[in-house]
Amino acid sequence: MAPLFLKPIFHQKMWGGTNLKKFNLAIPSDNTGEAWLASAYGDDLSQIVNGPYQGQTLKQVWND
Repeated sequence: MAPLFLKPIFHQKMWGGTNLKKFNLAIPSDNTGEAWLASAYGDDLSQIVNGPYQGQTLKQVWND
């Protein structure tokens, strides 16, 4: 099976900035404080962007 690639989840914070650009992340604003690269926590569910599970969340695939 090929690796699964996940869409990052970005969180805006009052202390955020643009430092995450150093990691080649397309941050949504200049106030981005966190990038969750893999998450199945609460409503912050990482979405799979490739392969046979494309469009499903990490939590869905784990539960299946």
